Amino acid sequence: MADGAVELKSGRLESGRRERQLKRARSIAYVLDDLYVDPALGLLVPGLGDAIGAGFGLYLLSLAVRWRLPRWVLVKMLVNLTIDHVLGLVPVVGDLFDLAWKANGRNLKLLEMEHTDPPSSVSGWWLVVAFLVLIVCSVGVTVWIAVDLGRRFFS
Repeated sequence: MADGAVELKSGRLESGRRERQLKRARSIAYVLDDLYVDPALGLLVPGLGDAIGAGFGLYLLSLAVRWRLPRWVLVKMLVNLTIDHVLGLVPVVGDLFDLAWKANGRNLKLLEMEHTDPPSSVSGWWLVVAFLVLIVCSVGVTVWIAVDLGRRFFS
């Protein structure tokens, strides 16, 4: 009986934690996409603004990984984020694209749709890790280029 009570309490704690994380994810998606902070950052600080937006977008992806959502969800989220980041790097046109694409809103819908499903298996996660490394490297290179250009411009 005691084990069942601990298991039930643990399940409620996990559910409460997920709801708080989902609420945070909703806030991030709202600020970046609905308040147009993502395209504004891209316009104000080309390159670096897109990297900042992608960095916040990685939080939603990290939730999907922590919640062990199916691989197809992770891959779709990575594709959404990669398209947003890469096309967002194109000055002005990329920022206009950001207004319509709203990758964080798309990824939030995937989280909300899938967050109640049971965990998936861990086999085949190498593809997800490879995409994650790709987006992190892309963000890193963007920041490096922006800093280098800033140094050249201001020195």
